[in-house]
Amino acid sequence: MFARDLSGRRLPTIEIDYSPAYEFLMTLIVFSEKKGYEYEVGNEWFDIVRTKAGADLVTAIGMFDSDCNHVWKHLLGLAYESEPPRDVHTFIANVEATDPLELRLHLIGYYRRDFRRKTPLDVILRAAEGDPEAQRQYLKTSFPEEGDWRELLHRLFTLDAEETKSILLDILQRWYD
Repeated sequence: MFARDLSGRRLPTIEIDYSPAYEFLMTLIVFSEKKGYEYEVGNEWFDIVRTKAGADLVTAIGMFDSDCNHVWKHLLGLAYESEPPRDVHTFIANVEATDPLELRLHLIGYYRRDFRRKTPLDVILRAAEGDPEAQRQYLKTSFPEEGDWRELLHRLFTLDAEETKSILLDILQRWYD
């Protein structure tokens, strides 16, 4: 029997999107994994990429690493907001055009619902703006059980937003090259 929905409610729209920019970020996520997951690419892929990238770039990437890879995941939103075809060039151009404070908000989880459940938005915003008390509070409330995430936040908070953006852009461009 067929039943019509007369309530007038709108059903959610599901969008599936693919882009080279997402894949680019996924390579950073996979490369940064520290848990020894097995991937189809095999361990030799990691050795080849590490050699090709060079110690300097690997060290720079390590500055943004955490076991949960939050930073690289947080950039997926900026990749999605990039102009079609959402390739790596348009993604990097979008990051370059993004205000440093806005970029920092993305990096520290301001736009993630699970982060906002743990810490009020105004605290995260003030922390991103450089308020030391808000940064201390955010360090206490943003997944305190994940020490590596807290260490990463602390590293990000020691840099100003412009410097963070400059380092991040350098990493993204060199990783792509």
